[in-house]
Amino acid sequence: MPAGASQGATSIEVYGFTAWITTGVAYGAFLCWAYIPERCLQALGISYYPDKYWALAVPSWICVAVVAAYWAYESWNESLVPPLESLSNIQGGAFCMHLLLHGSRLRKVIHYDCRCLQQITCQPGAA
Repeated sequence: MPAGASQGATSIEVYGFTAWITTGVAYGAFLCWAYIPERCLQALGISYYPDKYWALAVPSWICVAVVAAYWAYESWNESLVPPLESLSNIQGGAFCMHLLLHGSRLRKVIHYDCRCLQQITCQPGAA
């Protein structure tokens, strides 16, 4: 055997294979329970099983929960976005933002230098 070759399966591989087999068997049992009529199950001697309502209810609830979780995640991310007027939205050094602020009688034009985000106030008509 070459050096560095594995002697056998690791425990994580065994657990993964066991989980894969168990999941397949459980899914097969679920499909049998959901689709085989009750009279056939009783003829086989199987009398203790959940109501067939749960065959539709649980998958439906899971789908609704996934959609609700997606909606909640998107809403939470939307709440973290700064407003459009925020200076944190400025990206890059070539872009400059111009805001028009309405004062009591004067209209001030404020330019933001994007390299250092310093506020420069100009009066109308001043060049």
